[in-house]
Amino acid sequence: MAEKSGMNYLFKDGRAYSIEDIQKDVRKAFAQDYVECRKKKHVTQRQLAVKTGIPQPNITRFESVGSNPSLELMVKMAAALGMKLKLVLEEDKSLKD
Repeated sequence: MAEKSGMNYLFKDGRAYSIEDIQKDVRKAFAQDYVECRKKKHVTQRQLAVKTGIPQPNITRFESVGSNPSLELMVKMAAALGMKLKLVLEEDKSLKD
């Protein structure tokens, strides 16, 4: 269905999707969900920094969607809030004929 070419996936219909853009979208969605969850639980960035060992400026940068956290870091941050990271596949409606 799709073949990998450089950093894009090329579909038979000619559409290409940048891996960087897909990763950016996933991280942005996670950051938004993470901030919402942290605030609902009344946990400060400072408390998270102490609990995770991640410097507070890094947490601030992550929450402003200005960083590129690894999957390991996202799992660690979720666990600090008593949450787990769950990856879900969903249908891409833009690919339907």
